[in-house]
Amino acid sequence: MTTLQCMKRRKSIDWLVVLRRVGNIMIPLGYIFLLNVDLLTGIIIRLVANVLVLPWGVRAKMWDFVALISFLMCIELHKLITMFLI
Repeated sequence: MTTLQCMKRRKSIDWLVVLRRVGNIMIPLGYIFLLNVDLLTGIIIRLVANVLVLPWGVRAKMWDFVALISFLMCIELHKLITMFLI
């Protein structure tokens, strides 16, 4: 088997799936930080996790999922803004 044939058999990495998996791990971690450690850190982790998960939902055309994640991001952004203003 030649090297070219081996390269053709390899599957390419789907980066949106990788980002979704990382984001899904970060979502519960963000809640743990939010409730037990620090409010600011938990909100930032949750926002980053939602940003990582969102592109996969758009590509999969899961509009209810995208709407829910966007709504949760708005709540978290509101809390972040109020924390910095007060």
